[in-house]
Amino acid sequence: MLIADDHRLFAESLRASLCEDERIDVVAIVDNGDDAVQLASELQPDLILMDIRMPVLDGLEATRRIRAAGLGSKVILLTGTRALNGAHASAAGANAFVRKEQSIDVLREVFFEVASLTGLLAPTPA
Repeated sequence: MLIADDHRLFAESLRASLCEDERIDVVAIVDNGDDAVQLASELQPDLILMDIRMPVLDGLEATRRIRAAGLGSKVILLTGTRALNGAHASAAGANAFVRKEQSIDVLREVFFEVASLTGLLAPTPA
């Protein structure tokens, strides 16, 4: 997974929380949409958690560029503002949309839902 968010503390907290599950591996954290597009192309992560509002290139346009490049990464857009909604995320080509006010449990649920639709997750070890 690639995390793209310009708030480093938030991004690091996401990594720590999500990586409690051994099936999740964060390959990189970037702080702007341009770097997200570049690393998505280089690393081809299965899933990208992308903030909508970032410097250089916002998450909506970064998602559009990832889709235009034909990359297979699934994208979950994150936002802290109520002005943007799921319709904006869908129009950009995102697979899901989560508000930052939601709990980490909601984000995990969406993550696993998106990941399981494409078989991205290995089975849970017994």
